[in-house]
Amino acid sequence: MEASHMTAAETKAQEDNVDSHPAEQSTEAAAVLAPPTESHGQEETTPLVDGSALPRIEVSSSDSKTRPRTEGSASASVTPHPLRATALITSVPLEEQDALRQTFQRLDTDADGHLKYTQLKTQLPKKFTREQERFTEEVYNLTNSITFFGVDEFMVMNRLSQCVEGLTGRAAEAFETLDFTVLSQHLLKYIGLFDAMDKGNTGKISLDNLQKILSDTVSPMLITDSALWDEALDSISADFSSEVSKVVFIAHIPLFLSLETAFK
Repeated sequence: MEASHMTAAETKAQEDNVDSHPAEQSTEAAAVLAPPTESHGQEETTPLVDGSALPRIEVSSSDSKTRPRTEGSASASVTPHPLRATALITSVPLEEQDALRQTFQRLDTDADGHLKYTQLKTQLPKKFTREQERFTEEVYNLTNSITFFGVDEFMVMNRLSQCVEGLTGRAAEAFETLDFTVLSQHLLKYIGLFDAMDKGNTGKISLDNLQKILSDTVSPMLITDSALWDEALDSISADFSSEVSKVVFIAHIPLFLSLETAFK
């Protein structure tokens, strides 16, 4: 019994000793966890954030209808949607909308309101090159990674494919030099820049805003040298006066990438 009392007393003493120095123990633990720092007589500076960095997304399979995240998630809210803007659907004539809705319903064989890429592919222009078709698939994959590919996306994609088919000259040739291993990130970059300029979500930006985007991604000389800017405009296969639609902008992303390479 006496030995038992001594053990309890010793245990109590040890506990009292631990409790009497909590601050010292906390300081010692912090010293172990925190890596040593070196002082060079200068104030610590915060590294600059690369503003061009955009969120990476998990691109869904072309044959998948399952989006990897819900629309309400934080990640989805910052990922640019290539085929969504207020004016993109309303720009399609009502008669054409009715015909496209009927086509969508025919393709949507399981009637779940969403299309796989294999179903969409049957509606692409017959004259599409392999590179143009792969570009369209990348746009589909990006869209499908944000939301299901429904009838609205189908109608806007129809507009985009028509625009791509109508490209000529350097804008059409640029598809042949696309690097598809990094194309998804380039799409994110350019569509994100467009959306940043299109604050009203109208689906259009001014020529001045297009110039600002390309001066940032291609070369500042596109602002300072009017001759270079005129040359860049001449290579865009579109008829416009003072505005550029989102569909036309996306169709010309391969051209913008080729200009980046030319100015390196």
